[in-house]
Amino acid sequence: MKRIYTTLIICVFAFYSEYGFAQESAKDIKIVNSKISGVTLFVDGAEIIRETSVEITKGVTTLSFQGLSRSIIRNSVQFSSDKNLTILSVTQRSNFLVKSDKSLELEKLEKRLSELNGRITDESSNLSVILEDMDFLRANRSIAGHSTALTVAAVQQMSDYYSNRFSALKIKEIAKSKIIKELTESRDSLTREIEHMRRDNTLPSGEILVKVSSANTGIYNLRLTYATSGASWKPLYDIRAESLDRPLILSYKGEVVQRTGENWSNVVLRLSSGSPSVSGILPKLEPQYLRYPQIVAIRGAKSIQRDMNLAYSTMEVPESAEAPAIISERQTSVEFTTANRYTINSDGESHIVDLTTYEMPAEYKYFAIPKIEKDVYLMASVAEREKYNLLNGEANIYFEGRFTGTTFIDAENTSDTLNFSLGRDRGVAVSREQITDYTEHKFIGSKKEELNGWRTVIRNNKNQHINIIVADQIPVSTIDEIEVSVQNLSGGVLARETGEVKWEISLEPSASKQIDLQYIIKYPKNKTIVK
Repeated sequence: MKRIYTTLIICVFAFYSEYGFAQESAKDIKIVNSKISGVTLFVDGAEIIRETSVEITKGVTTLSFQGLSRSIIRNSVQFSSDKNLTILSVTQRSNFLVKSDKSLELEKLEKRLSELNGRITDESSNLSVILEDMDFLRANRSIAGHSTALTVAAVQQMSDYYSNRFSALKIKEIAKSKIIKELTESRDSLTREIEHMRRDNTLPSGEILVKVSSANTGIYNLRLTYATSGASWKPLYDIRAESLDRPLILSYKGEVVQRTGENWSNVVLRLSSGSPSVSGILPKLEPQYLRYPQIVAIRGAKSIQRDMNLAYSTMEVPESAEAPAIISERQTSVEFTTANRYTINSDGESHIVDLTTYEMPAEYKYFAIPKIEKDVYLMASVAEREKYNLLNGEANIYFEGRFTGTTFIDAENTSDTLNFSLGRDRGVAVSREQITDYTEHKFIGSKKEELNGWRTVIRNNKNQHINIIVADQIPVSTIDEIEVSVQNLSGGVLARETGEVKWEISLEPSASKQIDLQYIIKYPKNKTIVK
């Protein structure tokens, strides 16, 4: 049978006045025990869904939902029932009699504090026994010293006994005192941490009072939804590449933090990149004016150019219009629903939840710049990035089962391809040395010639075929009388504006490749050049 839900979005009750409820006695309020059945987390904030079944008698009843978040956002409350109820009013307030949920972490700390206090008591008792034994020895030694019936040998024997026994007790006293000191320091540190956590737990909890009118007595299934601050999430990634002939595996995770005052126990989470929409007012589009970058004159200084990088960051607005806010175009929000249930306590601690896993076909390519660094870097390119609903976030990189570093996924990049650096791979070796046979200096007329030669050797020590791009450079002249002429590029491609030379090389397992770079610099012999 199809349920008929009546839903009220609380916009007309956007106030904290409790006058109406203050006129009622406690016996007129029915306390409702509800459980959190779902949580939608936003980048900043969360939407909580509570559900319960309760018997409501005919007539007017005030329902009290207690133990809620202490950070409920005004105008965000929604209330519904599977049967017809007339909602007379809704009030949101703080309840100082019902405290916020005590986190499991706080309970663990309190248990640990109790154990520490017990150990301190035990060690203090042991220390007292040791001190009493020492006092007893002192007293008996004094009595024995005044006895005239003891021989010199007996006195010496007794003195040795007392000395040895006293030394042993003193060592135990020092050891016990050290243990007690360490335990006391731990207890004091733990006490400060507990006091800090208790300050949150002594705050009042949130309460929502719903006054309803029912035509019949019966069992009603109720749902209460509200938005709260004090919660957030951000994406995290693990990117794994097992080998060059297999796709990338991207594990999508969410780091969840909440300090709302209520624990989320065994719930399915929905994580959204959007923001909770809590206003009942239809938004209005403002004109977006375009302009060229302005040259703004400043008295007493030269003109400066402002906002060169943004075509409309500062807008020129007609006098009749109000200045609009700066608008950032953002991608459509992404939402994930967790396959598992999670318990997230209100303790401010980070909790990692699994969202999804993507298998990404990738093109792998090595890059090397041996003039700067001899290590070789592996890059992976993934096409059709829009298929993966990625957000800005940090990523841990793993290659061939080892951690190679971290990178950042820029989801706002407009390129269709995702590029990941998988870090250094020592399975590919690159060396660069000067060609001594070719390098020399000559004087020809009024000119001086410098012959420069460099040899780079790339070796594939892996058991797989690889593609590698090697980059080097020749100098670029900025003066007409300095000439640079290329002699040998070994098939490389030269970008004359920058002097960069690139080689795209394919290597089979255990194969190597040698490339030579040779060029001549000519300049007046009475000049010195700076490279």
